[in-house]
Amino acid sequence: QSHSTSNAASISQAASYTALTEPTDEIDKMVEIFKQRRDYIVSELNKIKGIKCPLPKGAFYVFYDVSFYYGLHANGFEIKDSTSFCNYLLNEQNVGLVPGIAFGNDNCVRMSYACSQEQIEKGLERIHKALARFH
Repeated sequence: QSHSTSNAASISQAASYTALTEPTDEIDKMVEIFKQRRDYIVSELNKIKGIKCPLPKGAFYVFYDVSFYYGLHANGFEIKDSTSFCNYLLNEQNVGLVPGIAFGNDNCVRMSYACSQEQIEKGLERIHKALARFH
């Protein structure tokens, strides 16, 4: 019975109507900002030796291959998999990434760009610094 007598709340209906009928200028600006962040991150990550970062087609994450670093050591730390790679960056530079094993690919890690450009630049600088210890 609940399926035949219930609907979306009226406030949700009004919000949906407004979202579908009002100008999208602000949304267009946000989309452009996220595109710029995405392009910047992909470009910077691909400058790092051994990193292969494809251009993502959705969401606000990059998912990139870090397997080049597996078996390498720095500061007494061995990179064995995506989890140890993430732990290394967290311990060495306070950069938080998500191990790719959580998404079915242990060769990769996931990084969000749903933050400020300044935070992205700082994080990438720290990643460059931490990974330079392996070269």
